[in-house]
Amino acid sequence: MDEADLQAILARNPDISVDAPTKPRPKRKGRNEWDKSIDPETGERKQHKKKKPSPLERAFDLLWQDLDGPELEADYIFHQARDWKIDRAHLSSRIAIEIDGGTWKGGRHNREPGYTNDCIKLFNAVLAGWQYFRLTGDMLKQHEKYLPFIKQMILEDTN
Repeated sequence: MDEADLQAILARNPDISVDAPTKPRPKRKGRNEWDKSIDPETGERKQHKKKKPSPLERAFDLLWQDLDGPELEADYIFHQARDWKIDRAHLSSRIAIEIDGGTWKGGRHNREPGYTNDCIKLFNAVLAGWQYFRLTGDMLKQHEKYLPFIKQMILEDTN
């Protein structure tokens, strides 16, 4: 699906919006802090600070290496205007992998508004042509059920 197809769908369905709600996001500090300032010399937005991988992301990376999976881009920003990122992305196949933590202790992925924002991001990623996989810690414990399937999809799409 290209931009013209997306615009045609949106024109036929005026009740669909591909943008998140416009209420401002609170400034977050800590390991996920973003630098949204503009470089005065180039006039371009500065790159975000690379966050330290979570324990689940590190576990995924090790499992993916053991599987000899294709190289993935960490923290890939797929929507510049919203600074939406994908935890791990295979760019040529447009396969996105999200690693969701905190599923058993009320983390942001399963509370409002975090869950809604995740759904909006997923919706927009799919509209932009991404195939999206969400993995939890429990799924990583059973990685042999999930990771080979994702690897196979990437390899089939790139061949």
